[in-house]
Amino acid sequence: MKNEQVSKVPRKKVLPYLFDKVTGTFSGFLIGMWASGLVSQFFETKSFKNIWGLSSKKTVVSKSTFGFLEWIAAALVGYIVFEFAMKFIKNKIIPRTSNLRYKMIKLIVKNGYKDQMRAKTYWR
Repeated sequence: MKNEQVSKVPRKKVLPYLFDKVTGTFSGFLIGMWASGLVSQFFETKSFKNIWGLSSKKTVVSKSTFGFLEWIAAALVGYIVFEFAMKFIKNKIIPRTSNLRYKMIKLIVKNGYKDQMRAKTYWR
């Protein structure tokens, strides 16, 4: 078996990757919790604390229906939030960075980095 040298990924690439993953996961968690709270604000399941639904002030549904409502609410709220985020990025962020992208591409082509970037492999 050959001794292959494992290429090291520089810290400059790892930290932004981890930041993106943590913020994405955290935002997904917050949206899911918000959607769950939205469902539990209007519905509840039968339990001992509400005398199996007899003293409930909210609409009582079965546990499977409650879980289904939470799933639907999380999907809808997540879709709406991420659509707003994408529209914001597309309409506000990308137009402001187009000049910078043009300058970076021009610099890459001018200095011949294009061929170097294509030849570089990270996984063997």
